[in-house]
Amino acid sequence: MIRVLRGVQNILHIKVGGDRMSEMNVSMKMKSMLLTRPISAVNTIRLKYITAFKGSLEALQEKVKAETPVGVSGKLMQSIRVEFIDRAPAPSGLGDGTMILNGAVASRDEYGCSYAAAVELGSLPHWPPSRSLVGWVGQRLEFPRGIESALFLVGRHISKHGTKAPHMFEIGKQKFENENILGNKIEAATNLAVTEITR
Repeated sequence: MIRVLRGVQNILHIKVGGDRMSEMNVSMKMKSMLLTRPISAVNTIRLKYITAFKGSLEALQEKVKAETPVGVSGKLMQSIRVEFIDRAPAPSGLGDGTMILNGAVASRDEYGCSYAAAVELGSLPHWPPSRSLVGWVGQRLEFPRGIESALFLVGRHISKHGTKAPHMFEIGKQKFENENILGNKIEAATNLAVTEITR
């Protein structure tokens, strides 16, 4: 039997930029003998791989969301999105069989949440602004002495201990890799493509 798929490399990298963005970049570079076939077959195969790659990104997104703390508004969880960037050249058929796909699972300012990086990494002790705590304190705590007292107590705790880092992107990545989601999806896509083009 001829080995159809070889040289699959997938690279997962977590990048936290400033205090406003967290992202996990996913790149896949692979060589497949299937991608050296005539153009009509290459188009079919390429679409199977793209579908598998997008499905992998969505699975990674779900892994990250499962580790994301649920705040008052749910903005952080809603801001974690999939970005697919198809930078692979259009298939030409009978090429060298290389295909590169890129994507990301990210939370960015423009997605409605500016504090994903602060949550991912936690924070050092600091005195937080009261306005950023009002919603959380109002939903999570009972405050018989008034909300100002509760805000002070929570703020004092953060000023002494900082905030805990849940590392939702890092843990999501580990679970994704441990389950070999990308590899399994690419293998299934390869099997589908072989079946389809050899009919």
